[in-house]
Parts: sequence; structure tokens; C-alpha cells
Amino acid sequence: LLKKEEHPELKPETYGFTKKDFNNGEAIWAVACFRCHMYGTNGAVLLDEKEYWDATASKGIDELFESVWEGKQGEYGVMPAKGFCNLCSEDEIRKSVFYIFHLAKKVQAANKSKISS
Repeated sequence: LLKKEEHPELKPETYGFTKKDFNNGEAIWAVACFRCHMYGTNGAVLLDEKEYWDATASKGIDELFESVWEGKQGEYGVMPAKGFCNLCSEDEIRKSVFYIFHLAKKVQAANKSKISS
């Protein structure tokens, strides 16, 4: 899979991700990830923190998946195992990781255009 040095961004198309996969990831986001990453609950990093997301993306999908799947103590908070989606499968968690990076990029681009206007 994607290695740190290959590219600083996650490219879903590299993994054959489809529109359906993004929709599945979005569904997990809406149920589990949204509460923390939209409002900073539990010290979660917000979507508009570009430097953090860029640095995190450079770790590669496998390391990111492991952080979500197993949970991780971060600098400012805790990523709970499975991101509070206890019934999610490994495949669903992986799709949600891709989706949150996709969403973060959209939020950052929207914020950038607001600043430019």
C-alpha cells in the first residue's frame, strides 16, 4: 500500500475506491466521526487544520487505519478505538479514513476561497 515517501496525500483512486465507497465512508463519518472532528470534542483535530491533515496523510493509509482501528493517544486528545463506531468492520473504518481526508480537503479549500474573497 501507500508508503510515507511515495506521496504526501492519500489518493483513493490508487486503491480502487469508488463513489459507493465514499458514500459508505460518509455514512460512518455521519454516525461516528462527525461529533469529534467537526467540533473538537475529546481534543479531536478539526477538519480545517491543514498542516495537521497534510502531515497525517503523509503517514500512509495503513498507519492511519491502525490509529483509528486500535485507538491512539494524541497530543491534545484521544482517538478512541474504531472512532466510537464499535460495530464497524475494518473495511468500513478504512473507507471512513479516506472520506475524512477527502472532506478535510474540501473544508480547507472552502475556507481558503472565503479568505481570498
